[in-house]
Amino acid sequence: MTDRKPRRKAAAAPSSRTVVPRPGISVRVRGDDAQPVRTDHRSKRTVEEIVAATFKVLTERGSSKLSVRAVCDEAGIARGTLYRYFASKKELIEAATAHLRRQTDEEVAKAVAGLTDPQDILRALLGYSVRNIP
Repeated sequence: MTDRKPRRKAAAAPSSRTVVPRPGISVRVRGDDAQPVRTDHRSKRTVEEIVAATFKVLTERGSSKLSVRAVCDEAGIARGTLYRYFASKKELIEAATAHLRRQTDEEVAKAVAGLTDPQDILRALLGYSVRNIP
């Protein structure tokens, strides 16, 4: 018989949901992972510029020809900067879509603000639609 010392159990690896934020960083939980998100005003502006560049590339080239490099070139940023805020090309498309949806919702709300008559609301919605058809 050999004298064996009992093995210690290895400490459990921290969950992917465990994030200790640093100053100026908040935590965004998406699906099964928590990702740090920068909260300063420059970061917000950078994200807006990336989304605007994504939207421009999408409208010029279509989603099948969207590339991270094209978005970075359009936004004037390095790929590392883009990946700091977006994990994939899919996230870029989702962000551009969400931006367009928010913008449309705001503009439609303005178009029908103060209207109560259903016919006036319909006219305002149709007018908005006609003005925004490319």
